[in-house]
Amino acid sequence: MAEIKSTLDLVMERTRDLTMTEDDRRRQSEAELRDGAGRLVQHYVEGLIGVDKFMEELGRLEKSHGREAAKAAICEIAKRIDPDSEYGPFVVLLRDGFGKNVAGIETLIRNYRLQTGVEIAKTAQEMLEKLRGAGISGSAVVPNAACNEGLTAKLGELLERFKRDLHAAVSGLQG
Repeated sequence: MAEIKSTLDLVMERTRDLTMTEDDRRRQSEAELRDGAGRLVQHYVEGLIGVDKFMEELGRLEKSHGREAAKAAICEIAKRIDPDSEYGPFVVLLRDGFGKNVAGIETLIRNYRLQTGVEIAKTAQEMLEKLRGAGISGSAVVPNAACNEGLTAKLGELLERFKRDLHAAVSGLQG
């Protein structure tokens, strides 16, 4: 009668001769670092840890990954900055935890918000004038600028420019 093997035995037999190349080890280490930094930032965002605990946990990551841990954490923070949402906790972490000057990032966000506000107001005004030209007016007429395709495209361009500028600013923080 044939021997019945467990799944683990089968896997072990098939992978017995496999070895990791140096490139594979490097990629695995980078993935572990990104995952660890991402988890830390997520715990901070969720309020599970504060700035001090974040930096303590980052210190543990640095023991195994060196200075790259701080760079990975800063990159992860930058990825999560949404100029249309609350960004304060990220700025606090960069400023108080990493000791970075975040004035440039705050200026980028303010400028982005100002530009989007101007574009939305301009589009709403254009829509109102178009409605008036068609004989539609009154205090109840409120144009929905968000549904304007031209505005959507313009806001997308502004967001992409913001992301590029933010990336450049964050790269400057890491240098």
